[in-house]
Amino acid sequence: MAVTTKRDHLTKGETITATTKETAVPTLADARIHIDRFQAMIRNTDATELPTTKSAVHAAITQPWSNGQMVAQITKLKLVKRQMYGRAKLERLIGAP
Repeated sequence: MAVTTKRDHLTKGETITATTKETAVPTLADARIHIDRFQAMIRNTDATELPTTKSAVHAAITQPWSNGQMVAQITKLKLVKRQMYGRAKLERLIGAP
């Protein structure tokens, strides 16, 4: 059972286990509350509860664009370059002499 799973998606047994663990370790209950609130902000693209000092997270939640595609293209380009120059061999990747 993951802490990030919503309570209404847990089985009865998982809910009992989670409750028992959170009772034994109160910081887990606090963590679950924060995770639930953050997930709600992400799902609803609502950054109103986020402190203003967290502008990067605020922008990530509210803005429609992402740099994920660019990062994927750069990673692919680096892989191709390593293959071209023979540096993608298994021995080099694992650090063998």
